[in-house]
Amino acid sequence: MDRLVEEIQSVLGNNEDFVQSRDYLADTSVILLGFSTLVDFTKTKMTLQKHSESFISQDRSSDDLWCAIGKLIEGDVKKAISSIYVGKLVIIIENTSRFIIMDPVSKILDRSIESPSNENVIQGPLNSFTENIDINIGIVRKQVNSNELHLKTYSTGHNVKKNFPCFI
Repeated sequence: MDRLVEEIQSVLGNNEDFVQSRDYLADTSVILLGFSTLVDFTKTKMTLQKHSESFISQDRSSDDLWCAIGKLIEGDVKKAISSIYVGKLVIIIENTSRFIIMDPVSKILDRSIESPSNENVIQGPLNSFTENIDINIGIVRKQVNSNELHLKTYSTGHNVKKNFPCFI
C-alpha cells in the first residue's frame, strides 16, 4: 500500500463510514477515499468512468483527465485528510505521491434537524433525527465537520441484533 494511503488510513481508518476503494481510470490504478455518509460512491464512480472513457476515446493523456476531474496535488497528506472531512473525494494515483481532490456526487443531506413530531419535550434540546441512520450520520458530519469526530458502530441484542452508531 502506498505511503500516502497508509497515512490517511491511520488518521481516518477508525471511522466506520470511511471508504477506501480501488478502481481504474484511463488504465491507471487509483484508490478512492471518502466518507460513505457524505459521498454517493456509486454515482461518483459512474461519472468518473464516463469521463475516463471519453478521454480515452479522444486519445487524450491521463494527466489531462486528472486535471479535468479535480485539483491535482502532490503529497500533501493534511490537505487530503481535510478535504475528506468536508465531503470531497480523494483519488490517489497508485505508485505516485499525487492525488486528486474531486467534488463528488454527494449524498442528499439537505433536510434540517427538526423538532420531534410525536414526542413532547419537557426538558432538553428540541432536535430530532427522522431519516435513516446513514443520512443522520451524514447530517452530523456536515454540521460538526471536525477531525475529532470518530464513528464507531456497536451491535446489541440477543434475539434480534441491532446496530447503533456512536460518535467518539
